[in-house]
Amino acid sequence: MNNLQFTEQAEFRQCFKCHYEAVTAQTVCPRCNKTAFFTASSIRKRGAVVIVVGLFLAGLMGVIAIVVGMLLLGQVKDPASAQRMADDQLTFLAIFGLFGLLIALGLQFVVTGGWMAAFGRRSRVLIRIMWGFLFLVFLVGGVVMALVN
Repeated sequence: MNNLQFTEQAEFRQCFKCHYEAVTAQTVCPRCNKTAFFTASSIRKRGAVVIVVGLFLAGLMGVIAIVVGMLLLGQVKDPASAQRMADDQLTFLAIFGLFGLLIALGLQFVVTGGWMAAFGRRSRVLIRIMWGFLFLVFLVGGVVMALVN
């Protein structure tokens, strides 16, 4: 009977909780004891998923913005609806600003995912930028909701 034990090989790992990085065979972060101590290959796979999500978000919001813009341009031809639209210019500006922020967030996901896929590690700067965009999306979304109601 073969009594050989499988041992993990030492490879680059990164903890997303405490940002500890090391080349080790440990599967638990030695600094914070978090069980998810991600390998470079795992981070690359996550990066590919983030790229797909970012492309989907940016593409979907771009298509929605174009369709809504075309519908609004069709309404401008009627003088009565054009006057109503002129009264709601600030609301339309806020809505299209939200669309633009969501497209920018999707493109930022693509950049972050590309970094993760290329280097096998997460960039704290890009993650902070992502949180900034997310904060702006919620802020502008709240403004849009206030203007619509």
